[in-house]
Amino acid sequence: MQEFMLVPSTTLTPFVARRKCGEVLTTLQHSVHTFYLAGSFYFKAASPSSDVDFYVEYSQEAHDFLRSNGFAIMGANADYPNEIAPPSEYSSNTVAIYQHATLPVQVQAFVNLPLALQTRDILAKVFPSEHAATRGPNRHNMWQQAETCARAIAKLTSTAA
Repeated sequence: MQEFMLVPSTTLTPFVARRKCGEVLTTLQHSVHTFYLAGSFYFKAASPSSDVDFYVEYSQEAHDFLRSNGFAIMGANADYPNEIAPPSEYSSNTVAIYQHATLPVQVQAFVNLPLALQTRDILAKVFPSEHAATRGPNRHNMWQQAETCARAIAKLTSTAA
């Protein structure tokens, strides 16, 4: 698993300088929560317009930390204007997706972080170029297939132990 490391980071350094988001990334790095790199930077497919994506294990403390550092929940609606949407709004594992108010940084919070990391890693190993080139429903299907594999691996691992 690739943990968030700001320094030295050859992939994030040019982005941080160009998009002026070093302060918020340093804040994430020095929090008590562990943030894992995800998205285009993890898949080595970042472009000049890419945002930086992270995963974190959901807790009320992580939620409060993100909210107090300029992040708001994406997809908040009239039913859930300032609170977390039910997991079914995204997937069974995603609790919320947070977007920084002024910077291109997103954090996705998960109920089962190891499952999310395993899913991400399966995609990175099995479909790296396809993931970068795919958008929309096909990408969603790819993630669903990888999550199914990750769940099967977790089940096999737990029964073998």
